[in-house]
Amino acid sequence: MVAGSNTSMGGGQAASEYNSGFFQFHYAGSGSTSNYIGFGLHGHDYLMRCYGTGNVSIGADNNNYKLYVNGTSYHNGNDTHAGNINPEAPNTRDLGSSTVKWANIYATTFHGALDGNAATATKLATPRNLKVKLDSTTAVTFDGNANQEAIPVTGTLPVANGGTGATTFTSGNALIGNGTGAITTRGIKDNTTVGNLGWTQGGDTTLVTTNTIAYWNGYYGNSNHSNLKYSVNGEIMGLSTA
Repeated sequence: MVAGSNTSMGGGQAASEYNSGFFQFHYAGSGSTSNYIGFGLHGHDYLMRCYGTGNVSIGADNNNYKLYVNGTSYHNGNDTHAGNINPEAPNTRDLGSSTVKWANIYATTFHGALDGNAATATKLATPRNLKVKLDSTTAVTFDGNANQEAIPVTGTLPVANGGTGATTFTSGNALIGNGTGAITTRGIKDNTTVGNLGWTQGGDTTLVTTNTIAYWNGYYGNSNHSNLKYSVNGEIMGLSTA
């Protein structure tokens, strides 16, 4: 035989498309692994070819793979591979599609980017910093893509945790602690005369009430004094400087 020639046997209903078939031996050269046997129908030579390399090609003339399928194949059963499954080029082809999805994928390690939301994760791929911004109540988001250094504060911090337990205070009032309860405020009022000390100060004549702190600031004799005393529920305390 001359290299490149074929020997065929066939038969069928008529010598027209799809109406007859053949078995063919193709001679590429003496001892060549490109020699093959093929099966086809009239007008369609590449239905299947088996090469000297042991490779099989279906739907095309391709002697590069153990099995080459030109088209879509269907497997009704399990496949076991003792090698890698690769696309023909980097960043091409998909595993499943947006409408035809795999139910579950089991693997020890995933490399590369994953699209979508993670249901659970042991840790972020890149550690992030988190900081609380005490003067802000504006909500922020955190998706792990960057540091979040403005986490707002909402609610009232109780006394037991170092807060006041309150959200507002009356301007000009003093703060009164109450054990572990919320801090409250009391008003501050002036007294006109205090005992026999001769201190005088115009103002509110109410010295002490349940919710009031009284103070005195005035003079004694011919010398000026700066006096500051507090009376809480009748008990005088504080300091006095002459």
